[in-house]
Amino acid sequence: MGNPLQATADVISHASEFVHDDQFLFFASVSRAWRGAWRGRPTLTRAITPDTSPSQLRHSVDCGLSGGTAVCTAIASLGRLDLLRAARALGFQWDKMTCWKAAEGGHLDVLRYARANGCGWNVLTCAGAAKGGHLEVLAWARQNGCGWDEWTCTAATKEGHLEVLQWARANGCPWNAWTCAQAAAGGHVEVLRWAHENGCPWDEDVCWAAAWGGHLDALEYARANHCPWNERTCSGAAENGHLEVLVWARENGCPWNERTCVNASRGGHDDVLRWAVANGCV
Repeated sequence: MGNPLQATADVISHASEFVHDDQFLFFASVSRAWRGAWRGRPTLTRAITPDTSPSQLRHSVDCGLSGGTAVCTAIASLGRLDLLRAARALGFQWDKMTCWKAAEGGHLDVLRYARANGCGWNVLTCAGAAKGGHLEVLAWARQNGCGWDEWTCTAATKEGHLEVLQWARANGCPWNAWTCAQAAAGGHVEVLRWAHENGCPWDEDVCWAAAWGGHLDALEYARANHCPWNERTCSGAAENGHLEVLVWARENGCPWNERTCVNASRGGHDDVLRWAVANGCV
């Protein structure tokens, strides 16, 4: 018959392999044997994870957890309504960041609870919902008096959420040139096209953003439709090592300056730097 103590140690050791390195408090504090199974792993504990239970949160508080509003913000981003209720009962404060993170994650139940219990919000709530592509959350926020600004449209285009952008514009949300720039940065040509064809302004930042993101199709669309550019288009392409974009820009008359070489060098893009120098960039 085997040694039962050794068998138990083996089971604990095996169990520890399924526990993340940032859960020391909840594992190693069970007993000396469990702490021994932790061995040389970090003695770190992240209080808020997708698997945190209300009882673990209470234990963390007993062990000195503080953190102000950051705890409720982290919980809201995970969509854990049960944990948010527990946090509030334990005295944790919240602020506008709680609503923002709930909206960004599409957690309408959390957002509703927060608002029903006096949590503040601002334009970031709508921008967060738009960034996450959560049209239902955005619509609810607007129906319940949440403000918005140009960042709602910008956040929607950055992530390629055309339906959200269309809804926002149909309901009077403002936009600006950064809306097009973020669509270009993300390589969302369909979104960029719709925004431009529906009157969204654009400027040199659009071409820079497309080049910086390495999205040649977005840059080609912008230039074919007379979007302006300047030296930052080339330096943006060089910054992230997009040689194909840089070559196309130069072949199509884009100006450049020393920032192209500087950015290529700083980014460690030797092929871009060599090409730029060989083609007269100083």
